[in-house]
Amino acid sequence: MDAGLLFRSLRFCARQGSPALGIVHAEDIDLISVLEEELRGTDRTDLAAWTEARPNVAEAMRIQMAIAIARAAGAPLYVAHMSTAEGADLVAAARRLGSPVWSEAGPSWLSHTCETEGEIGCWGKVNPPLRYRRDVERLWQGIHDGGVTCLGTDHGTGGRTRAMKEKGGGKHGNIWAARAGIRGGLEHLLPVMMTLGVNAGRISIEDLVRVGATNTARVFGLYPRKGALVAGADADIVVVDPNREVTVNERFYHCVCEVSIYHGWTLRGMARTTIVRGRVMMEDYETVETPGWGRYIPRGPAAHARVPA
Repeated sequence: MDAGLLFRSLRFCARQGSPALGIVHAEDIDLISVLEEELRGTDRTDLAAWTEARPNVAEAMRIQMAIAIARAAGAPLYVAHMSTAEGADLVAAARRLGSPVWSEAGPSWLSHTCETEGEIGCWGKVNPPLRYRRDVERLWQGIHDGGVTCLGTDHGTGGRTRAMKEKGGGKHGNIWAARAGIRGGLEHLLPVMMTLGVNAGRISIEDLVRVGATNTARVFGLYPRKGALVAGADADIVVVDPNREVTVNERFYHCVCEVSIYHGWTLRGMARTTIVRGRVMMEDYETVETPGWGRYIPRGPAAHARVPA
């Protein structure tokens, strides 16, 4: 998308008013095309090569452009699956100026780096790519300073089996042929955030609620029906056992996920009870209800006019 099309799109969102929202996947494809062609011409087929073909600057320059154009168009902006330290800096700076800019981090970018070929190989291929340790730490810090406002899983349904993910090329040395995307996010998001965030002392449980529920409900116009424990809300509640440990293995996921980047990890902090609109759906770690209780909820007016603390 060029600057003109982005401006027209965001100006359209501004004209519609709340809850219209511009969401961007921030990567500069022109720069990526040049670097990927160069790397494909070498013998590099490792996970880090995917990151080097899609460098931090490719995300940062697109976030910077999107923030500037959103401000000019008078539109709110949501940066999906942000992965870089530079991106967190840009979002935090925009929010300090009062701009209605939101950003989302996901578990894979908070837990892994591109320097893990031996551990996960092409299972870690994702767009935007896994980065470096300094980016991981900056994203965690962003939960405190406004650089990261929300959490998302970026949960993909394609490539859930090993054969689909690797496309016949094996787990290692197969970065160009393998399918992109991280699977299983809906199930590992909470325990990863509990293990690496709350239990590790990086964030508090209140921080996790804020970026994982409250802010997300606000930006998408669902607050206080969602994201709050108040009278009249939908009574969506998760009771978490912070000390419950589970090893990620073939039995961990209920969805199809043969290629988890967390395979073999021990995660601490699991949902014990889940209540959806007042009905207990899971109790003592076991599902006790049948499918069909879920409901689609249209978005309402969002809190785009002001940026929450």
